[in-house]
Amino acid sequence: MTGRRAVASSVSKGQRNGTDLLSLAVALGVFPFFQNALGLKWQQLGQVMQFSRYIAFSIIVLALIRSLVRQGNNNLSFVAAQIVFLLCLSISSVVNSSSPYYVLQLSIYGLTPFFLLTIFSSQDRVSDSLLGGITLACEFGVILNLLLMLAFPDGIYRTVSSNTISAYYLFGAKNQMVAPVITCMFLSIVWSYKKYGAITVRAALICCICFAELAIGGSGTGMVIAAVFVVAGIVVRRGARIKPDIALLVIAIVFFLFVILRVQDLFSILIVDILHKSLTLSDRTYIWDAAMRSIASHPVFGVGVGSQLTANVHLVLPYLEKDTFAHDTYLDILLMGGVPALISFFSMVFLTRNKYLSIRHAEAYQQLAWLGLTLYLIASVFDIYITNFCMYLLMVVIVCVASPKSTKRNGLE
Repeated sequence: MTGRRAVASSVSKGQRNGTDLLSLAVALGVFPFFQNALGLKWQQLGQVMQFSRYIAFSIIVLALIRSLVRQGNNNLSFVAAQIVFLLCLSISSVVNSSSPYYVLQLSIYGLTPFFLLTIFSSQDRVSDSLLGGITLACEFGVILNLLLMLAFPDGIYRTVSSNTISAYYLFGAKNQMVAPVITCMFLSIVWSYKKYGAITVRAALICCICFAELAIGGSGTGMVIAAVFVVAGIVVRRGARIKPDIALLVIAIVFFLFVILRVQDLFSILIVDILHKSLTLSDRTYIWDAAMRSIASHPVFGVGVGSQLTANVHLVLPYLEKDTFAHDTYLDILLMGGVPALISFFSMVFLTRNKYLSIRHAEAYQQLAWLGLTLYLIASVFDIYITNFCMYLLMVVIVCVASPKSTKRNGLE
């Protein structure tokens, strides 16, 4: 018996070490895809990051081919949906005579998370290795971003537009850093509950860092989303259940109320007195009007993808020194590829929703994962997060935590 226990212990230790190595490999592969502004100050470092992104993508593609040859067709539905989305953007580029190179750039960010999902879908340790690696990459990026904030209080780079000074750090300016920072907060909490059944010191520390970065950066949207996640997370831990269809309905209602009906006047105390923003939501209402006029003129094919991987070059406002983007992910997708692109985008959201509904009895960490994606989609009503890489990572995470292997391995069934 003693010999058997020793062998079992050795095998278990070997599995844990293997999982740790896989997590590290995933983290190294994922990290280069986070938006970073290092090249604005250190051009050579920016080129290194870009080169490492292409290397990582090439390795992931080779691993995908190897996985498909060995295991066959695994979890390709998300890959197919993303390809359809990219085809819509490509058609728009052809119709509008814009460069297909920008769509190619977007494809690297859009396909990588789902390629990883396909590669790991046949692995018994899918949730541990993939989720752990993604979380590790996010946490490393957030810590590095904080160090740069402390070392360069005025930013590693600054821009001035319409009397607005923007300070850039690792993840970019204040609104650009919202996506990776809130994603890191979501994933740290989900991983902590999944792995240990409670919030660990590490997860609590990461959350404090995320709040500090959002506060220093001055993103009102980020602060509200992070606060709602904490409050809703407490409610979930006390037994409340999250219904995905109601969550998606809430996203639609938020879009309709703020973008179409403009009910923000009712929240003047929060917007003006607490967040110190204007009731135009920092001129977003004017930008949304310009975006909707353009969409009405190009509903089927949109206006194409611009050099900043959005449709920004097509929104010209007279009081701005340069063209701007839609400040709303859904309007931006309509601008880039028309109604077909938006439909294909939401097909990925509904694929994720269906995977979540396959859970017979969602545990707290699984509900928190869905809550994180829901809040990200709500934040997307008020801004765009270039490439949507973090959003796709959250979709992958939900598939991971919904995996039957994930649930059984953690003794939750």
